[in-house]
Amino acid sequence: MRALWNRATCFAAAQLLVSAFNYVFFALFVQHLSPQEVGTANAILSALFLLAVPTMFLQNLVTNQLSIKKAYADESFVYAVFRTLTRIVLVGVFILSIVLLLLATPLHTLLRTDSYRSIALLVACNAFNYLLPVPRGIWQAQGRFVELSCQLLLEVIVKILGFFVLLYIVPPVAAILLSILLSYAVSLAWLMIAQLRTRFVERKRITDRMRVWLVDAFSGSGRAFFVAMLLFTALYNLDILLINYRYAEQSASYSIAARIVQLVLFGGMSIATANLSRFYTTKGGVWAALKEPLLTVAVGVSGFYAGMTILGSWVLGTFFGAEFVSALPLVLTLGVAGSCYAFSIVLLYFLISKQRFGFLWELAAATAALIAILILGLPFTTVINGIVCISIGLLFCFTVRTTRI
Repeated sequence: MRALWNRATCFAAAQLLVSAFNYVFFALFVQHLSPQEVGTANAILSALFLLAVPTMFLQNLVTNQLSIKKAYADESFVYAVFRTLTRIVLVGVFILSIVLLLLATPLHTLLRTDSYRSIALLVACNAFNYLLPVPRGIWQAQGRFVELSCQLLLEVIVKILGFFVLLYIVPPVAAILLSILLSYAVSLAWLMIAQLRTRFVERKRITDRMRVWLVDAFSGSGRAFFVAMLLFTALYNLDILLINYRYAEQSASYSIAARIVQLVLFGGMSIATANLSRFYTTKGGVWAALKEPLLTVAVGVSGFYAGMTILGSWVLGTFFGAEFVSALPLVLTLGVAGSCYAFSIVLLYFLISKQRFGFLWELAAATAALIAILILGLPFTTVINGIVCISIGLLFCFTVRTTRI
């Protein structure tokens, strides 16, 4: 268990490093965009995050089921899982891509894109992204954290280098999407080549076991996880998307502040993901399972606030431009929401591991409240305060449910 925990900790550290590199990528492309383009680019990325919710569900589904069903996790069965789910994903991606292309005009209006080329690139990025989670989930279940960490780091490095090259060939927004598409393609090639090296035997027996496995995988906990991740992702992406649409003047500053704060949230998500298998297997009380993850999140939150309080003006001025230094109070205010969400995601994963799905009601209410305050046209300051209040209320509800286990 200690060895597994150490490897999981290394994987979480790699995910945090990848998140940091992603923010370097974000800071780099902001410097080449106008304020209006900053809002548009962030709205497109938010749409990509929302569309990617099923990928998080797939990766965790594969990881959870192969971790729990150890008797099934021989090489032959793992390959059967990979082959079957990849075929299902390909069909789903084709259908989703057609639907998105048919909705190109509404998406063009909502995201305020300059051309339909950005919508086409968004659809292509989404298609490649959907093929990544199945092999990643298999590697995570097999404890191949070093290889998975290297793959994630390669993806973000290709993204950054690709952006610099493409910037001289195409407009900045297109360069962003093309560099993301290139990084996904490189990751997919690595994962697929590694996974296809395995072989399968006893095809009929594996087919029977696959049927049992899929039915079990899409049981109550699987569906609950999908709904939870859909609602939670909406909480930290719909705000960027809708503020770009309704509050154009504040869109650029809000987008930068929200992306900086999401570093804390993604840190919490990385820690929760790395500890999911541990939540299933750790014996003892609630504190025994949650102590180390929550303390790790607390250290990360404290470091974020200390760093932004001391160096926030320098960070904003150096990496994003002097015109965005005034966004520091907004960063610190939204940091409260990001910190609450970071703790909430750890508790969410723990509740799912214990088959307690009542939290979905609070999560649905929080998402509905966020949508309401964003579409009612309230003053911008009221919207910010509302987002913070929603995050605090959600953490309180999750804490109450956790303590009742």
